[in-house]
Amino acid sequence: MAMLGGALVAASALIFTILSMRPSASPEASAQAGTPAPGRRPAANRAASGASRTAGAPTPLAPKWSEVTGGRWTGGNKKIVAFELPANNRIHIWTRDVTPLLIVRCQGGQVEPFVYTQSAARMELQDGDHTVRVAFDDEPEVTERWPDSDEHDALFAKDATAFMHQLTTAQTLRFGFEPHNAPPAVAQFDVSGIHELLARSPKQCGAKH
Repeated sequence: MAMLGGALVAASALIFTILSMRPSASPEASAQAGTPAPGRRPAANRAASGASRTAGAPTPLAPKWSEVTGGRWTGGNKKIVAFELPANNRIHIWTRDVTPLLIVRCQGGQVEPFVYTQSAARMELQDGDHTVRVAFDDEPEVTERWPDSDEHDALFAKDATAFMHQLTTAQTLRFGFEPHNAPPAVAQFDVSGIHELLARSPKQCGAKH
C-alpha cells in the first residue's frame, strides 16, 4: 500500500509539471474569448473614440444653386444658360433612391423650369400629363398637371411664368409626384438665390427676371 501511494503521488507531480510547461493562449484566441488581444481596443472604446471625433463637426450646408456650364441641360448651345439645385433629400423610385434636381433653363428671354426626377411618373389616362403637388414656403399645397420629357425622366412646369414668379420670391419648395411603380414621393428644395442668378444673364433669362 505504501508503495502504491508513493507511485500515485509521483504520477500526480509529473502531470502537474507537464501542464505547467504548456504555452499560454494566443492573443487571437483571447480576443475571441472576449478578452482584447494586446494592442487592440475593446469595441466600446473604439465607438467612444469615433463619437469624440465627430462631435463638434460642422453641419453640412443645404444644397445651393449652381450654373451648369457643360452641355448637360444646354446641349452645348452657348446661347442657353441653365441652373440646377439638388433636393435636400433623396426619394425612392422603382429600383433605387435618387436625389431630384430642380432646373431653370433660359434661352432668348424665355425661362423653362422643370424637375429632373430620374424616374418616369405614374401613367394617367387624362391627357398624357402627370399630377404633381407644389407648395412654396408655408403656402397651401397646389395640385397641377405637368408634362414630362421625351425620356420620361423629368416633369416641366405647365405654367412656367406663374411658377417662376413664385420661385423667385420663395425660400423653399416642396414638390410631390408619383413615380412609376413606387409610392408617392416628395422632394424638398431650398430655392432662395435664383433671382440673383437670373439677373446675371438678362439676355438669356429676360430682364424682367
